[in-house]
Amino acid sequence: MCRRCHRKARDSARGLLLEKEMKSVLASVCGLVSVVGGVFGEVATECRLRVLAVGDPPPFVQEVRDGARYEVAPPEGAVPPRELRAAAAGEEGPVELGGLRLRLGSVTPPMVFTRPEDGRVTLERESGGVWLGLRLPEEPAGLAVLWSKGRDWNEAQALVLPDGPSVRREGVTHFTNVTAVPMALVVGGERIRLEPGRTWSKGAAPEGGVHSVEVLYPDSEGGLRRCFSAGFEFQRGAFRRVFLYATDHAEARLPVAVTVVEEPVGLP
Repeated sequence: MCRRCHRKARDSARGLLLEKEMKSVLASVCGLVSVVGGVFGEVATECRLRVLAVGDPPPFVQEVRDGARYEVAPPEGAVPPRELRAAAAGEEGPVELGGLRLRLGSVTPPMVFTRPEDGRVTLERESGGVWLGLRLPEEPAGLAVLWSKGRDWNEAQALVLPDGPSVRREGVTHFTNVTAVPMALVVGGERIRLEPGRTWSKGAAPEGGVHSVEVLYPDSEGGLRRCFSAGFEFQRGAFRRVFLYATDHAEARLPVAVTVVEEPVGLP
């Protein structure tokens, strides 16, 4: 073989070797990207959901049997279902996400699950059948606030709010209106019109300071009447949520009531 042909064959072999090494490196990089993407994908799809039902408890009723007093169970629909199961659509049918126990005014412990592709979760009665559907927020943590659709809890409505670090800020108070009409707030001298389904947030008072809070509802004569007043002190390491809801009992003294939830800033 001539010298020129030998050099050409040697250069060709080196080119093939270099190409093989580049393919190997590229495959390794793609594998690494796939692993990293998989890890971050798992983190991004994890979802935490808590549930809070707001409303008035039914009147406390007792009856006397054999000389002793017993509490009478509330009628059907007077309170939300106590036992529920959460489920989501899966490739092979509904996937159960976990169970929860509802109690008026109390936030449930979080359910942790992989976020469904369609971002929807259903709450089903223990006896069977879908009771309520929820659309999850874009954030990985959500708080579903439930209230009765009418005078009973056979049907309910929901608003799912972010429940992650973006809202769990020290000293902040979040006001959420789940009534069907605009409400008025007076917080630290600031007057706010809060539309239905909306949340307004007030920054922390100075440490040791107090925010005076009033909630007012529209009356039938076009005026405003107060249904709640309080002084909110700064609480280190905590934040507040204030929910405005329509009372669901004919015996209620006022048409609007308030539930206040105070929690630590860290995720539960």
